[in-house]
Amino acid sequence: MKKRIGMCAAIAALVLAVSAAAPKTSLSQQAAESKVKVGMIDFDKVIREHPVMVRWQIELETTKDMREKEMEKKIKENFGITDQTELSEEQRAQIQRIIMQESQKFTAEMEPKQLEKMKVVEEDVKEVGAVIATEKKLDLVVLRHIVVFGATDISDAIIERIKKKYN
Repeated sequence: MKKRIGMCAAIAALVLAVSAAAPKTSLSQQAAESKVKVGMIDFDKVIREHPVMVRWQIELETTKDMREKEMEKKIKENFGITDQTELSEEQRAQIQRIIMQESQKFTAEMEPKQLEKMKVVEEDVKEVGAVIATEKKLDLVVLRHIVVFGATDISDAIIERIKKKYN
């Protein structure tokens, strides 16, 4: 028992001696030395403002409007609809099916194009984001929805550089 107490005392003395000999740094100095600089990207904002996506939205809306007008015209012609026409339940159901089919067809046609545009956006964000992160000496860049506080938002800088690239 006495040997055990003596051994513990020797270990404690050794720990105290080592800690006394170690350089004195405060906790705040230690934190500052190991501080990681984090950047964040609001990817939704970058997508909305990316020139490729802005043009795509215009193209998508224009195509959608044109198709809706064409579909409306065909339905009126096929069902003999005028402003005064009253439709039966069966006709309404048929028209609803036509509208759903056309909507699904439109989505199927546009989805691959949308994915292609998103691929361009992602590549641009990675490329430009890496350059800006290096310039700002950021150690890590994450998406905005992950960050509660404490990160540098580089979204506007990315958008600005990407716009320059496409203008």
